[in-house]
Amino acid sequence: MLEIYHLLHLLGFGLIISVLIATPILEYYIRRAESYKDALMLAKIVSRIGLLSPIAALILLISGTLMMGMYGYGIFTHGWLTGKLLIFIVMVVTGAYSSMNVGKQRREIYNDLIDGKDNPKLPGELIRVHNRQSQYTRIQAIFLLMILIFTVYKF
Repeated sequence: MLEIYHLLHLLGFGLIISVLIATPILEYYIRRAESYKDALMLAKIVSRIGLLSPIAALILLISGTLMMGMYGYGIFTHGWLTGKLLIFIVMVVTGAYSSMNVGKQRREIYNDLIDGKDNPKLPGELIRVHNRQSQYTRIQAIFLLMILIFTVYKF
């Protein structure tokens, strides 16, 4: 049974990695899109790919908890495990907040640009939103790297 939990945990990890790799690649193409409609379409794809994150988080949480039980670990038994859980919770909460917030703002700006609203601030706001998305993606990658370090070195 433990092997199944390990496999599920690796599946969840793979989903998280997929999101963290696909997002910057699509961000690159969003910034270089030929039209606002193309960029909006790619932004919607990024949002849909982002929906894998909660699924991955749930898979990781359930399989990790089950493995903890099988190994006889409690939440506060080992410092490295507690650290991993805390970082994971922060990662999930900040990821959920940032993806919903940035995605909504970006879609609104693109819709305004497509509709031809005459607001000279929109391109600057769009650049700011793109930069925030890139920053959030880097932060998520740092959180994941911290979790991997705790897993390998078990402080």
